[in-house]
Amino acid sequence: MTYEETRLTERARSSISGEILRRQQVLRAAGSPSISHYREMRREGPTYTYDTLAEIRKERGPDVPLVFLTGSDAFQKIDTWHRWTELFDLAHFVVAIRADDQEWQSRGPGAFPKDAWPRITLNPREMLSAPAGKIMTFFMTPMAISSTAIRTLAHESASIRYLTPDPVVEYVRSHNLYK
Repeated sequence: MTYEETRLTERARSSISGEILRRQQVLRAAGSPSISHYREMRREGPTYTYDTLAEIRKERGPDVPLVFLTGSDAFQKIDTWHRWTELFDLAHFVVAIRADDQEWQSRGPGAFPKDAWPRITLNPREMLSAPAGKIMTFFMTPMAISSTAIRTLAHESASIRYLTPDPVVEYVRSHNLYK
């Protein structure tokens, strides 16, 4: 199996589905649009990024720019993904570089598969002027707190104020999440 080919059992799908729903509710409480989709949860057998992006591309049309956000750790292995070279026909890729990404620190864009290099751009306008095909990176601001730690604090009834937006704090408290 490649990096991306994860077959989910029905029990795993159900468990993940509940967690995705909970996280979507928290995102909505923060005023953010829902960024997760249940497409993979509904699909039988292996689920591939290519299939998901092809569905979204079909829904949105051929001319609307689509952007797939991923971490540098995953993108470094994109050449193991199902139909990976065709992914760039469907969407742009924005790659988040974590401050502790040693591979990126030592190799920069050389950490990515060589076939992807010509697609790298520093100009966001290139992504807006085409529906797909470009790669852009950005550095994530290091945060001394993880989402796991925030959920643990909420579970222990400790304050999560200042670690997440106030509407999320209130939503987690009022819905008794992570207890």
